[in-house]
Amino acid sequence: MKTYDGICRRTSCFNYYTCGERLEWEYVIIPRLNGFAFPSSHMCRSCKEANSCNEGFDYCKFTYAQSLKKAFKEELSILYVGITRAKKNVFFTVNTGANKWNHSKTTSCLLNLEALS
Repeated sequence: MKTYDGICRRTSCFNYYTCGERLEWEYVIIPRLNGFAFPSSHMCRSCKEANSCNEGFDYCKFTYAQSLKKAFKEELSILYVGITRAKKNVFFTVNTGANKWNHSKTTSCLLNLEALS
């Protein structure tokens, strides 16, 4: 892992959390909380196939299908680790606009959880 001035330089959320293992920062920025990016595209496809999401124009809300609870908990635990690394504050970013197929990007269902509101 390459670092510069003690700051981890990775672009993937998963690599970001890996380099933050057992470390804390004053502020944490968790980028690109969009559906098909975080949670993963595999999780989002499985969720759609199981009819476990209430999808709108630019959002998705997980409806807790029993068959997906384990996978959903794994995705959520990764987000939890990122959130708990912040001493003062955590910031989330969401990409807006259209994807490469000209469909609206959806906000991650993880941001629509009641406990995070």
